Amino acid sequence: MTNQLGYLHRRVRAGWGLLALGAVLFAAGLILQFLFVVPFNARIVSGLGIFFAGLGLGQVLRYRATRSNRQAVARLINEEHDERNHLIRGQAGSRAFWVSLAMTYAALMWLSFASSGSLPTPTPDGLWYYLAAAVIVPFIVYAGSILYEEKYG
Repeated sequence: MTNQLGYLHRRVRAGWGLLALGAVLFAAGLILQFLFVVPFNARIVSGLGIFFAGLGLGQVLRYRATRSNRQAVARLINEEHDERNHLIRGQAGSRAFWVSLAMTYAALMWLSFASSGSLPTPTPDGLWYYLAAAVIVPFIVYAGSILYEEKYG
């Protein structure tokens, strides 16, 4: 049980570290945005701060909730180290990678043909939405693959 609690404490500390990093990045983004003139959009730094804070908060909540229940601790650790779960995540990651690769390749080909005049040049807004989809769609494929494999695999 000591090893399990040590594992939980390390994960909670890592979560607090991510949360602190997120707070620092968020504050730095606000300071850059309001006090300095920078050649890039300072909200990017704040957005990274929100992202890391969210990761840290999720990790802290996940592991702190199980600390008082020994069975939940053992179940959580066994689930994280289960070979079947690793295989499912690996397969889902592979599917998401190929979807991401195909979407990125399609964008590169479109831009290549657009530069020669064969296709219309995409607008900056259209390109932004496509790139956002190139991030979101592979995540949906990853999550859907995990759910599908856990239910039917």
